[in-house]
Amino acid sequence: MRREGESAASTARSAQTLSEIADTLGMPTSVFSLRETPNARSVAGSEAANECGELVRAYLGIRDPDKRRRLLELVRSMGDEE
Repeated sequence: MRREGESAASTARSAQTLSEIADTLGMPTSVFSLRETPNARSVAGSEAANECGELVRAYLGIRDPDKRRRLLELVRSMGDEE
């Protein structure tokens, strides 16, 4: 599903990026689907994997680059607290 004005090359790059993220996290790319599928949660396996998928879907929905950057900084700072 392409957004208005998005090129096929951009779509391919996005798909490749999601595939690399999924591989790194050890989960299928289906957990990043913007549409909730019946087995997306069960396929991912663990609660942490499901939460990660939700976090990535939410992050991808943020169009403002400054907001994405602030969210990333927040998540990183929370990880440093432990």
